[in-house]
Amino acid sequence: KSIFNAPLQELVESILDKIKLSDELGAKKSAHALANKKGKQLKLLSAILR
Repeated sequence: KSIFNAPLQELVESILDKIKLSDELGAKKSAHALANKKGKQLKLLSAILR
């Protein structure tokens, strides 16, 4: 299933779920690495929503 065929709400929820999951997986990583990863995800999200 292509993400481009998914309704926007479903796409956003999927991205937020992935961010939450990566937060859980990255909990043992350094705060700096996690913040860097979060920043990239937020840039990706804003690019999709633009």
